[in-house]
Amino acid sequence: MSNQPIALENLFDADFYRANNPDLRNFDNQRALQHWRDYGLAEGRVFSPLVDLKFYRNRNGDLSHLSNRQLLEHLANFGLNEGRDFSPIVNLNYYRARNSDLARFNFSNRQLFDHLVNFGLNEGRSFSPFVNLNFYRDSNPDLANQTHRQRFNHLLTFGVEEARAFSPFIDLNFYRATNPDLVNLSNRQLFNHLIDWGINEGRIFSPFLDINFYRASNGDLASFNNRQLWEHFQSYGFFEGRSFSPIPYSASIGYGLVNASAAVAAAIGQSPFSDVPNLGGNNWNLDMVKAPEAWSKGYTGQGIVVAVVDSGVDYTHPDLDNNIWINTKEITGNGVDDDRNGFVDDVRGWNFADSNNNPMDFYYHGTHIAGIIAAENNEFGMTGVAFNAKIMPVKVYNGANGGYGVNVAAGIRYAADNGANVINLSMGNDITNDPVTQAIRYAIGKGTVVILSSGNDGDIVPDYPARYATHFGIAVGSVDRNNNMSWISNRAGTTRLDYVTAPGVDIYSTFPLSRYGTKTGTSYAAPHVSGVAALILSANPNLSPVQVERIITANANSNRSGFSLANSTNQSQEVAALSASFDSVTGDLIEPESNNLRSSDRIHNTSVVDVVETAIPAESFANASPTLPFNSIPIDAGMTQKSNRVAEFFEPNSLDAISPMFAQMQPNLGTDFLPRLDISVA
Repeated sequence: MSNQPIALENLFDADFYRANNPDLRNFDNQRALQHWRDYGLAEGRVFSPLVDLKFYRNRNGDLSHLSNRQLLEHLANFGLNEGRDFSPIVNLNYYRARNSDLARFNFSNRQLFDHLVNFGLNEGRSFSPFVNLNFYRDSNPDLANQTHRQRFNHLLTFGVEEARAFSPFIDLNFYRATNPDLVNLSNRQLFNHLIDWGINEGRIFSPFLDINFYRASNGDLASFNNRQLWEHFQSYGFFEGRSFSPIPYSASIGYGLVNASAAVAAAIGQSPFSDVPNLGGNNWNLDMVKAPEAWSKGYTGQGIVVAVVDSGVDYTHPDLDNNIWINTKEITGNGVDDDRNGFVDDVRGWNFADSNNNPMDFYYHGTHIAGIIAAENNEFGMTGVAFNAKIMPVKVYNGANGGYGVNVAAGIRYAADNGANVINLSMGNDITNDPVTQAIRYAIGKGTVVILSSGNDGDIVPDYPARYATHFGIAVGSVDRNNNMSWISNRAGTTRLDYVTAPGVDIYSTFPLSRYGTKTGTSYAAPHVSGVAALILSANPNLSPVQVERIITANANSNRSGFSLANSTNQSQEVAALSASFDSVTGDLIEPESNNLRSSDRIHNTSVVDVVETAIPAESFANASPTLPFNSIPIDAGMTQKSNRVAEFFEPNSLDAISPMFAQMQPNLGTDFLPRLDISVA
């Protein structure tokens, strides 16, 4: 690499030039380059993702009088080796620090720049403390097949304005939510503000990083200004394992056990509510998440709608029927789309699996989840976390034709468009699905909180879409009544994301046909957090999804202080130093108590070890239709009897109990009742 003039053919990016200059979109590469040489450079048109001449002029006042062509010549001949800033994103010092093979050669800035232009960007090397192209790829599956250069072009042309995730430590939605004076800025303006002003001012722009805490925790950095701290963290601190957040995080349990008392109190700027006596019995899970403490202050989910995007909901269940959302804009049974939302007679939600207005649950999964969230407080059966919230049934799969894709994405969008404040999504996959990912982004953009089960593989990271909780939604893992991590629950992973735990082992809740029973899995942990989100929003309905996520994660684990609106300002905030630790939760795999649980039971590569303990009269089994496919054995044919329970099933792809009523409701079930093609219930 020499000091010869920079080759314009290499610095100029025709794709970037066309994308940012729509009037030239039909130009081929050679014509685009010639246009830039003859006109575009003088006109100040953007021509490269790596160089911003407008930024170069604004950052270097002594160059303000130069034309664009003179600016480019100055950059090439002097500015690079003088170490002048030429881009709000590209940082040559960072490029040197993060690429040790280049540091060994003692390259000049000009040589480093030549390497980045000719090789580094195409090789996917790190060149910016603000942008991580590998993270951008992993967070945006529609870009998976693009080159690094194409992804960088996409980010600058579209991604920033679309608020796509481009860094594990920068979140534009969070930046807006915690800085109210910036609320009216576009995403691109937010991005520019952060780079030009926000970091220097010490504003908080990430739920995972606190610059002031980073300074206080690392005495050798005490004299660093905020920008120097940020660049040090990105170049060295993170990789050295330095402390950068006051909120403890575990690769096993994330931020720990969700705490309704602390979270609801934080939402209204108060200290955690006083403890109340435990309910005990089948309500141990409510005690564990401290829901009764929030109830004692009058926060029960009133006025909040939680969509259960799942197998449907038995809206006739006596513990749910009064808490089912009703579309008051629709006239029942008139065959007209009265509210013009595209769905005829969607009075109680919609069934995307069968394309009709009946979201009845013929399985159990959605009904069980609905009960955990909002079963009525009516002195029988059981009580939900937010017992005055309303459940919006959105059926996206059933035993015959479930599909993790178009139906789920449509269900999420339906819920967001029709007033859901919270969406519970207890499903996932080890392979990402772009329509679902985009639908979740859409819902959050509409102001809906999205809660995601982490999955049941016993894996070290969550399934998708919960793995995207780095930037949207909350991932939820499962613990037992002793706060031990469930052995099947997917862990949080080493990359910080909004991950909390909740009870998910032997959870008692509603089943179809006025039944009750217990189930195990992260599917049943997630609705506890959905219920807590409903409690938070009933206390403060003006919170954004980002604020709700922050409140839940920062106030998880009952022994620590956390984020609240009382210390959320438009300037830098410092969360109090925390004394709690996670020593009491080892994260070790807990071996199943019963050898009847079979690790071979899997649904689309997701282990399902849901123990179904039904409370159905034995005679219900005797009349089961012999033509319906189910693998469970009637109790009178040798099923294990237990005290206070009638039967226990260990077969995950069964109907649990098939009665004549089920035969009438679902006459054409296939041979495999649980969907196995594209969907996994957690």
